[in-house]
Amino acid sequence: MELSVELVFVIIAKYRIPVARCGPLIQLAFNTTYLRSLLADTMGGELVAAVVQGRSLTSTEYRVFVPRVTVLSALLTSYISSTHDSDILEERLLTRDQLITLCITARDLSLALASMDLIAISGPLKVRSAFLTASRHTSVPGGLEAAHWVECWVQVTALARELYRRSTRLSVEVEWRRDDVSVSEECICLFLEEEAATSNVSLAVVKELYVLQRVPFTIPFKSRVSLFHKILDKDVLSTRGAHDQFNTSASVQASIRRDFVYEDAFIQLAESRAPNLKHRLTVKLINFTGLDEAGVDGGGLFKEFVSCFIREAFNPNRGFFIETEGLLHPNPMAVTLYPDYKKHYYLIGRVLGKAIYEKLLVDLPLAPYFLEQLLGSTADINYLRSLDPTLYRTLLSLRSYTAQEIADLELGFVVDENTLGKTANIELKPGGSGIKVTKDNVIEYIHLVADHRLNRQTRSHCRAFTEGLYSVLSVEWLGMFSFAELHLLICGSESDIDLADLRANTVYYGIYKEDHQCVEIFWEVLSDLSPKQRRLFLAFVTSSDRTPLLGFGSLNPLFAVHSAGEEEDRLPTASTCMNLLKLPEYRSYEVMKSKLVYVIESGAGFELS
Repeated sequence: MELSVELVFVIIAKYRIPVARCGPLIQLAFNTTYLRSLLADTMGGELVAAVVQGRSLTSTEYRVFVPRVTVLSALLTSYISSTHDSDILEERLLTRDQLITLCITARDLSLALASMDLIAISGPLKVRSAFLTASRHTSVPGGLEAAHWVECWVQVTALARELYRRSTRLSVEVEWRRDDVSVSEECICLFLEEEAATSNVSLAVVKELYVLQRVPFTIPFKSRVSLFHKILDKDVLSTRGAHDQFNTSASVQASIRRDFVYEDAFIQLAESRAPNLKHRLTVKLINFTGLDEAGVDGGGLFKEFVSCFIREAFNPNRGFFIETEGLLHPNPMAVTLYPDYKKHYYLIGRVLGKAIYEKLLVDLPLAPYFLEQLLGSTADINYLRSLDPTLYRTLLSLRSYTAQEIADLELGFVVDENTLGKTANIELKPGGSGIKVTKDNVIEYIHLVADHRLNRQTRSHCRAFTEGLYSVLSVEWLGMFSFAELHLLICGSESDIDLADLRANTVYYGIYKEDHQCVEIFWEVLSDLSPKQRRLFLAFVTSSDRTPLLGFGSLNPLFAVHSAGEEEDRLPTASTCMNLLKLPEYRSYEVMKSKLVYVIESGAGFELS
């Protein structure tokens, strides 16, 4: 006998029991016939359309709307989060067009509910007491408890988030962005929990904040990146003050040998010696002969250090990370290789957090499941292909086995782990060694094996890394992005450099102007270089081979070209802290190209200049 919508609503909203922890609700969540019927009656009904359009419902209509939408959202979220990608693509519940329609409806309904005064007043925001008194006369539609409305909104936004994750991973074309969604300066202050903002906050700003926290993907990606940069700028100002560049006493000092970049950083950037990496990090690099490299760190040496550290720390030969199909993820064996492995992962997370905090882009292809964990999510079986493609295919094949074929395998709820030649049996659930895998429980077995490999096996590694990351950043800041967007935030775009954008945002010093003969030859040479060479050139001048996420107009300072004299035998040099190319006045295309190609492919440090 199927449970009524009203009873399920009481279980979810009143008793606060998650679907995943209630057997009868789990059965409902995987009853596709029931879901299709409820979906057609709810999301395709007039009440949802009316709320999305901003029309007020009657009390009777509200008492129908809230339970049905809450229950459907909770069940669908459970179904989608537990269903394999192939089942979605095979359209077992929804056709592709129906999935797209559901995504758009969940998006619009999330925004419509977030716009209600009731949600802003009764929601989970810490500062709501500041404006609750002024809004105490706001009525609760439908005579329902305010908590029930909030639960409805939470379940709808949870569904929207799960649909967003799945649709983007499967490349289902859904327009999640809404041009009418924006974030004000006041919302940024509230996001940072600034005292002045929290003491005099309006309902409109709180609504913006809830959208940013629960359904940020409705805001265009570049707008969120711009917002993220504003948040970082405000936090830097709050931490360092307005005259940071002149305050050396508050900066973190590090002297790093080029042939021991990781080892020196592990000692000098330990939390006991550098408790706050939000402060300016000033680096002195020492070359292979033991001499200080030329130059005072105005930011360029720091960027060079970060690039070298990331390359060393994530090198699979060091043992902290391993590579699968070009993607990096924590090495389970690190616990054996390094007794103090947690300290190492904490430091690596700190330095990556520092890179993001300083808006540096680094070449770091992290596995999608690991990026999800950095955002606080648990990776499901669909991410196993990026970790262990063979195990992924093997587990999926079990779904089509007959009961006898599964019995013949004599599997139990255990996995074998080999550590330096020693094999240990790990139970996937309490008493797992005594539980046989059958046709009835094979799906549970598949998910538990995947969970062990993705989440449990390197949980302590990921926790230490994440703690290091969030010692510099805030979890709420990165919560604005999906795992794919976090990859872009770390690495930037891998597309070829947009020379038109770079040229439009270039400034010239000395005798150089846009129409100077040497400048024209320079742009001609740059356009004739290969994409790889252009990235090397960008790294030579800015220390990063990736285009800024917001374009070259956001580069600070802008890319600049300065005359370095008339001697054609001189090489071009760069000041990466100023994104400045010092270009001699070459008079021929051939000389210009040969000199540029030589310096960008030399791989030398700062001493080349």
